[in-house]
Amino acid sequence: MHIRFHNHRLIGDEYDLKLISNRDNLPILFNIIQYDESHYTEHSFNSLSELNGFLAKTPCSSKDYCTWMNVEGIHRTDILDELSNRFNLHALTKEDIYTINER
Repeated sequence: MHIRFHNHRLIGDEYDLKLISNRDNLPILFNIIQYDESHYTEHSFNSLSELNGFLAKTPCSSKDYCTWMNVEGIHRTDILDELSNRFNLHALTKEDIYTINER
């Protein structure tokens, strides 16, 4: 499998990163883990719409518990763009995700 990354520098500190991959048909799995000292729950979703439905009903930020999101197979830029917009990911964090194979 061959993956190419294209980075285009914009004016300012923002990057326009394009991931070109032949893996667009591979499944993506979203896992949400919420826990505190005495409680643990785990939820899995196979689509972004299922995840968005869960997030609409369940707050992800609370001082009472910790929420962890794991995304397996994040290779589609449209999904990464939507997640980064929803959770206000910094452009450099997004760049790190796109260029994970360069580390």
